[in-house]
Amino acid sequence: MAKQYLSGGGNPFGVTPAPSVFNPNPPDDLISRQGEPAIWIRAIPKIGEVDETKMAIPGSESQLYRIERYRRMPTETLNPIFYDGNIVQTKYGPISKIRSLKVFRNDDFGGNFNLSIESFEHNRIKLKPNIEFQEYYQLDCDYDIESFTKFENVPFIQEEDGYLLHPVQEDIIVIVDSVWRERLDKSGYDEIGFKYDFTKISCETVAEAGRRYLLNYVTFSPIKIGYKTIDTKDARLAEKMIDVQSGDIDIVVGSGLNISKDDILIPLRTLRTEKEILEKDKKGRYPVKYSPLREIVAVYTDSIEYEDFWIEDSRYVRINSSTLPERIVCVYQYNPRYSIMPDTTASALAERIQPRKYIGRINQTRLDLGRIFRESIYRSVATE
Repeated sequence: MAKQYLSGGGNPFGVTPAPSVFNPNPPDDLISRQGEPAIWIRAIPKIGEVDETKMAIPGSESQLYRIERYRRMPTETLNPIFYDGNIVQTKYGPISKIRSLKVFRNDDFGGNFNLSIESFEHNRIKLKPNIEFQEYYQLDCDYDIESFTKFENVPFIQEEDGYLLHPVQEDIIVIVDSVWRERLDKSGYDEIGFKYDFTKISCETVAEAGRRYLLNYVTFSPIKIGYKTIDTKDARLAEKMIDVQSGDIDIVVGSGLNISKDDILIPLRTLRTEKEILEKDKKGRYPVKYSPLREIVAVYTDSIEYEDFWIEDSRYVRINSSTLPERIVCVYQYNPRYSIMPDTTASALAERIQPRKYIGRINQTRLDLGRIFRESIYRSVATE
């Protein structure tokens, strides 16, 4: 899933398996609208012990993990409703690269041709003038988007009394650099302490609704997937030549995603609950076995039940106490992770590449997802 700028123009006659003027690629559109958001982590074979690329931390002895900074979208037929002179708009953004902008025209009128681009920003593309282009021609755009979006000094107004800020809807928060709150006399802003997780920023002090803030943070746009669990009645379990186990999942992703073996997918709306004894690390944190950690339900010792606790870096439990016990019992919820198996299915229909099908298996590798996000955002990119 990318940031969606445009809506509307959908098919009022329902989803069909064949493209139409209302819906040029129905399966991709269905996944985009109704699929579950998920984090896609690319697994890369480790080159050797001396590796200075610093793409991400090792998840095991043989793998490095990174998150793609740029993601190719399925080829989109642009909607002429949103044309404005020489400005056209894609449904998703922010655009990082345009691979092609192709006009389809009857051979009797000269055949297909490509448009030249003057500039692009967010989801808007400014075309170079071309007298051959007419708005009623079919215009297909093959483009990439940015997975991460950085916001600097973005104004935000607190919606409810309290200490919680919700600056995102569909994307997830991966880094918060600073939070500035307007003074009561409106003479300026003061930097305040905060904590954050995927969906919210928690200020250290409460404020009333309507209070103004300046936020500096980075968000990530998840992909969309469809999936279902393979149960014990699945006929593939009896096939000796097929590596399928009960509890694996069938996964369907959009046609533009080049997912490969050993990559990890994390569905973000699926939650599982775990009870675990956690040990304190050198920084006073309590790392959990299963991550990303989404919610802390309860924290106990043999004699104390803690009420002031929070999540750090999607992997650690923090508690507010003058003395920190060496071990705690924590009940928490997390998103399950699945590794992609080699088996995959590709297909095409009506001259369109269709969504791809994979098998996913539960993955329990200990991953520092917060660090993977940071190093995926800030790693060096080779240039000529």
